[in-house]
Amino acid sequence: MWFKSAQIFLLDQPFPYNAEHFAERLKQRVARPCPKSQPYAYGWSSPYGNHFDELVHESNQCMLFTNTKEERILPSSVIKEVLDEKLKVMEEKEQREIYAKERSRLKDDITFSMLPQAFTKKTHTHAFIDNEHHWLLIDVSSRSKAETFTELLRNTLGSFKITPLQTQTTASVAMSHWLLSSKAPTGFEFGGDCEMRDKEKDRGAIRFYQLLITDKEVTNHLKLNRRLVKLELVWQKRIAFVLNDDCSISRIRFLDVVKESLEELDMADSMQKFESEFAMMSLELRHCIAELLDAMGGIIGKVALSEVSA
Repeated sequence: MWFKSAQIFLLDQPFPYNAEHFAERLKQRVARPCPKSQPYAYGWSSPYGNHFDELVHESNQCMLFTNTKEERILPSSVIKEVLDEKLKVMEEKEQREIYAKERSRLKDDITFSMLPQAFTKKTHTHAFIDNEHHWLLIDVSSRSKAETFTELLRNTLGSFKITPLQTQTTASVAMSHWLLSSKAPTGFEFGGDCEMRDKEKDRGAIRFYQLLITDKEVTNHLKLNRRLVKLELVWQKRIAFVLNDDCSISRIRFLDVVKESLEELDMADSMQKFESEFAMMSLELRHCIAELLDAMGGIIGKVALSEVSA
């Protein structure tokens, strides 16, 4: 149970459910087998795995839960091949050009007819709500996938107000300042990777890998009207990750000092191992992210939420 990415959202108000009540709400949209006539199906499942019923696991005031998407695999190349064959037959038979609307309708018919025979694959997405900091962390690499996740959660709960994380100093400005000053924020050190783009045109990415990124070779590029969009950091020699300009983090790696501390525990079974890993991970991420956000001036809107919590 180790997150590889974190899309971070701020809850607009304290989460109103305890773990038991939250699980009851998730049961309303529990994961079901994908119907043969549908391309995919979403639902909530146990974070422990397929053979368990528990929908929520709680540790350190963090509630872990999981979304499962079962999707029918129907390659576009297969659909195109069948479509081209049918179009050829129609054109030869009717001696006319097949119009775009007809093509689209025929493509939909082919897709629908082939869905029942298509194989399926399941994708599991983990997330947890941190009730101490009022965050939602989703283990996905893109904002679009996170929004799909939160849409299902909102539909399940009826109302779930969250805001994409914003800091007083934007991540891009903060990263650029750290790099140009050759000084990482307190508790952090630079990794070897970064990526920058032109400030005026969102193209022409320049990427550096496994370098001393404070070298002039790197900083000179940053001075040429460019902004940092990714920067690898290491927190307390415990977690390595890449900070992105939208305040998400990716390529999370929990370093040996973290995992070795778990090896010292006597864990009897896989469930106990899972729970211990989540307890460790949630605490480590909580402290790491809190210090990272402080280094960027803190969260916009955090004061207002604290007043609600009081």
